[in-house]
Amino acid sequence: MSTHRLEAHYQDKTFFFKTVSINKDEVRIEMYGTIYILVKTGDQWQNHSSSRYELASGLIGAVLETLKVT
Repeated sequence: MSTHRLEAHYQDKTFFFKTVSINKDEVRIEMYGTIYILVKTGDQWQNHSSSRYELASGLIGAVLETLKVT
């Protein structure tokens, strides 16, 4: 896990997170003590079905933009 705190900007707010892992079709981040798993389905990224909480699609885009993931 990254020890560097990163920032995602969405809806005039700043969200802080750390990366847990980045793979070709999966990104795991920790945001405010919760692990979020994002998966690539086709050409879109979405919340993993097993995730307890979900990020809004715009926030997913902001996180991926910060991480430079396409």
